[in-house]
Amino acid sequence: MTGNTRVAEHRFDAGLEVFRYHLPGFGVVPGALLLAGHVAMNTESAAVATFSDVRFTDFVRPGETFVYGAGSRPGEVTVTAGDRTCAGFTAGHDTTFDEETDSVASLAPRPTPAGLRPEEFWFLPESLLVGENEAGCSLDLDEILRAQPYLGHLTGWRTLVLLECLGNLALCLQHLTPPKSSTPSDRVPQYVFARFGRLRLRTGADFRRGTLTARTRVRRFGSILVWEGEITDGADMYLTVRDAVSTIWRAR
Repeated sequence: MTGNTRVAEHRFDAGLEVFRYHLPGFGVVPGALLLAGHVAMNTESAAVATFSDVRFTDFVRPGETFVYGAGSRPGEVTVTAGDRTCAGFTAGHDTTFDEETDSVASLAPRPTPAGLRPEEFWFLPESLLVGENEAGCSLDLDEILRAQPYLGHLTGWRTLVLLECLGNLALCLQHLTPPKSSTPSDRVPQYVFARFGRLRLRTGADFRRGTLTARTRVRRFGSILVWEGEITDGADMYLTVRDAVSTIWRAR
C-alpha cells in the first residue's frame, strides 16, 4: 500500500441528527467528516494534518459503507462507496503550522444573513465583519457545541465546524454581493464543497479552548464559488484552506 493510509471500512449511522441538516431532504456525509476520519486514523502524534488536491466527486450516504484506500501516487487516498469513487486527496502531516494569511482588507460590522442554510448547520454568530470580498467572525467551539449538542456524537466535529464556518462565510459574501443578473429567484441555492487545493489542519489533540477568529476571502462569485480562508486564535493557525471551490447542488 502506498503511504500510511490503512484500508478500513467505515459507516455513519443513518440515524445521526447531522443528516437532517446536511443536506435537508437528502442527507449526505459532510466532506469535512471524511477528512476528519482520515486524520483520526493517520496523524497519530503529528501536530498538523495536510491535504492537497482534495476532490469530492460523489456523495457518501447515511448508513453507507465506505473505504479509505491507497491511490496510484505516493500519499494519494481515495474514498470509495461500493463501485463509486466519492473523494480523493493527497495526505500528509507536519510538526508545525508555518502558513500565514495575506489578508489586508478593512472589515466593518454587519448582521449575518439568515436562511442560507439550516440554523443547526450554520455555526456563525449573529454579526460578522465584512469588507470587499472578505468576511470574518469570532467562534467559540464550546458555545457552538452547547447550542448544537448533536455535534458531540460526531468524531471530528471540530473539523466539521471550522471548515463549514469558512464555507458559510463565503456563502454570506455571495448573498451580500449584488448579482450581475436581475433575474429574480425565491429559492436559496444549496452549495456543496467540490474541491480544496490545499488544506492544513491542527489536529484535535492540539486544540485549545477559547475564542477563534475565522476569515474568508472570495475570489469568484456565482454558481462556482472560489474562496480561501483561515482560522486562528490570534497567535496560532488552526485551519487554512486555499483554492477552495463550492458549487451549487442540484437534486438529481
